[in-house]
Amino acid sequence: MRGREIVSRARVALADAVALVLLSARRMTGRWTLLLPLAPLSWTGFQALRLLLGWRPVSFGPEDVPVFLLGMPLSVLAIALGVRIIAGEIEERTLEVAWTVPGGARKVWLGKLGAAVVVLLAAETLLAVATWLFLAPFPWWVLWTGFQAALFHLALATWLAAVVRSEIAGFLLSVPAWLFALLTGSGNQPARISPFFDPVKYANRDPAEVAAWTLQNRVGILLVAFVLVLLAFERVEDRERMLG
Repeated sequence: MRGREIVSRARVALADAVALVLLSARRMTGRWTLLLPLAPLSWTGFQALRLLLGWRPVSFGPEDVPVFLLGMPLSVLAIALGVRIIAGEIEERTLEVAWTVPGGARKVWLGKLGAAVVVLLAAETLLAVATWLFLAPFPWWVLWTGFQAALFHLALATWLAAVVRSEIAGFLLSVPAWLFALLTGSGNQPARISPFFDPVKYANRDPAEVAAWTLQNRVGILLVAFVLVLLAFERVEDRERMLG
């Protein structure tokens, strides 16, 4: 009987979480919820057009996939979603309503973050399939590089937009950070601190050393993203500053 009760509660909790994510997605993106995952495909289509018209003389290879073909469009979408999570409530003047939600305002922010992650997962799935079919085959494990960059920029944009209390200003502040991350993560020897760090570029180095660098990068970027989310949540709880 005890086991059945636990399973029943788990089902209810899961259903509530799914309902919260769906409602948050609708709240954050409006009628564009189902279309947003398709947006990054415009980048894939443009690159396919470049090949077709001869604007790019060399075909794409697996080394182009993690950053150029996946990470770039995904992280731009992540920034667009991130600036909506908290700053969207500020600009729509519904922040005070979020503070009165049963369970606390963090339930609202977590629901929106969950919705953004789901949108990014759907977008990367579509991007990966289109890239594999039309541009270049690649090993499945390179997918994490693009998704990691998207998670980092989602957290960064959420925090920056909360600090400046504006979606547009938050986006404009996120773009230089995105460009810096892209520049440091591109090239034949990407910086190990970059969200776009691609260990494939170090294929000629000692595998054990590259594995250590990769682990440090993956764990470090996720920790930084987690801290940025916490800072954004703490910022929005400062009611005097947010309403000032």
